[in-house]
Amino acid sequence: MAEKQIGFTDLIGRSGVSKAEQRFEAIGAIDEASAAISLAKSFCEHRERRELLERSQQDLSMIMSELAGMKQFSFSSPGVLSPIQQALAWLESTVAELKTKIGNPRKFIFGGSNQLSGALNLARAVTRRAEREVLRLYEAEGPTDEAIAQYLNRLSLMIFLLEIEAETKAG
Repeated sequence: MAEKQIGFTDLIGRSGVSKAEQRFEAIGAIDEASAAISLAKSFCEHRERRELLERSQQDLSMIMSELAGMKQFSFSSPGVLSPIQQALAWLESTVAELKTKIGNPRKFIFGGSNQLSGALNLARAVTRRAEREVLRLYEAEGPTDEAIAQYLNRLSLMIFLLEIEAETKAG
């Protein structure tokens, strides 16, 4: 029986991949963003907002699968958006709608007036780090799907808008 080396794992279509590769940093950061979103979701009492957070977690799972080697999520054909591009389009539409309802704060926001705003503040920061890790992956290996970094960028904005809303309701 062959002995497995410590610190290596398999990806879809690849074996013996070092867990220290930038790809795992990106996947891990996205996983952490999803976990932080789950914390925020647990404090969210507004059904529609919970559904936004749940949808973003589903999209993040799709993105992690793409980065792990399941290439069908970035496949598109002329006139047809890929699943990741569809998720980005949904998110951009959602952000535009939230901007009209929530608006810009008149002062700097420090989350934490309540559990939801504190959890959203954490989720936003972790999502921004995930975006930076994906950009590092792009620098190391070339862009796999530019919509992934764009999605993470818009997701951090959506979470920020929800944080503003939670802070405003807290007074």
